[in-house]
Order: sequence, then C-alpha cells, then structure tokens
Amino acid sequence: MKQLQYFLIAILIFPLALHAQSKSSLDPEAGKLYNAGNAMLKAGNYSGAIEKYRSALSIQEDYRIYYQMGLALKKSGKLDEALAAYENAVRLKPEFHLGYNAIGGVYIIRKNYKKASASYRKALDLKSGFKPAKIGLAAANTGQASLLIKKSSFEKALPLLKEAVEVAPTYGNAYLYLAIVYNKLGKSGQAIDAATKAIKYLKPKSRGAAYFELGVAYRNEGNNAKAREAFMKAKKDPKFARNAKYEIEHLPK
Repeated sequence: MKQLQYFLIAILIFPLALHAQSKSSLDPEAGKLYNAGNAMLKAGNYSGAIEKYRSALSIQEDYRIYYQMGLALKKSGKLDEALAAYENAVRLKPEFHLGYNAIGGVYIIRKNYKKASASYRKALDLKSGFKPAKIGLAAANTGQASLLIKKSSFEKALPLLKEAVEVAPTYGNAYLYLAIVYNKLGKSGQAIDAATKAIKYLKPKSRGAAYFELGVAYRNEGNNAKAREAFMKAKKDPKFARNAKYEIEHLPK
C-alpha cells in the first residue's frame, strides 16, 4: 500500500483564477494598492503582491484583499498566513464561497482531510454547483479513505469514496481507491467496475495502479486471461512492474 499517497498528489492543487473585482466599495487608495497587488500576483511577484495587499489592508479591511493576499501567501508556501487571510475573508463576508474553497485547499495540503471536507461542504452549501469545491470534497474524502485503507479500515473508507464519486463522477482517484477497497472486501465484480472507471478517468501515466487492481479483481474471479492482460498493462508502470511481474508469474497457465 506504499504507493497510495503517490496517486493523491495530483489532486491536491487547484488553479484558482483571480476573482473578478468591483472597486466600488473600496477606498480609492486601497483600491490602487489592491490592483497593484493583483498585477504582481499575476506576474508571479508574490512578495511584492503581499506587500501591496498589506498596505491596502492598513487602509481598509476588505474580504477581497484578504482573499487575494491568501493566494499570494499560499503561492509563497506560507500556509499558516494564507489560512489566516482566507479566514479573515470569510469573517468579513460569510457567504464568500471562494474563501471556504480556498480554506479547504490549505487543509488538503496539510493532509487535514476532515477539515478540508468541512470547508468544501460549506462552499457547496453557498454555491451548490461550484465544480472546484466538488472536486475538492472528492479529494478530501479520498484522502481520508487512503488513511483508513492503510489501517485496514476498509468498511469505513467505503462511504467516503462512494460520496466522492457521487459529487465528482469523473474523479478517477476515488474510483481507484474504490477498486482497492472492493478487492480487499472480496467484491471483485464491483472492483472491476471501479477499476475500469479509474482507467477511464485517470491520465494515462497514472493508470498503473488501476490496471493492477483490475488484474487482482479478475484473478479473484478466476478470469486468468483478463487478469494477465491487466497485469501486463500495470507492468509498464515502473511503480507496479515488480508486483505485476510477480502476479503474472503466479497465474495458472
């Protein structure tokens, strides 16, 4: 199971577009500093952007300034400060769904998946169709499930993964972990279905684990021909080559 965390990496970071801003409620001087910070943020000058946002906040507290500063702080790897900025944004504007979504992103990076799930749920309560929060919730649930799988708590992982694919039906990582859980629970038919969907939705370079789980499921069903075919595809992934080779060698001829 040591490969599990590898497949979670790709789902942790969402590119957040700059929030469209209205300057009408900003002090003119704060607005100038805010816009200057946005330009620096877009150019990748995060330290400069943070300085401009702090100057703007010294003139006027505004949820938009805190949010943009949070983006710059997160880009700079200052997660504690980014989280504080996002929390100030939602303090000033409790209905700000982007703020809760951003909070969830910080918690995912910290691998605090329960708090991440709660933040994404809040974002979805405020805007039910917000796709980044749906993907975030699926990622957070998958993260929780991966920790439970490592503890062999497969039954506890199952509802988290079912919810993940319900809110984000094309989220391949959740299907991969579903396949792992179903194989561990001896439900090979459901494992085949989950692994097949994982292969469909994962990027080609990330499909090795899904092919391996598909092979395990077919092997458990006694379909050695399809098991061999799946293991051969898994073998192409260096991370699964050794285990796949072992499975192929021990399949009945």
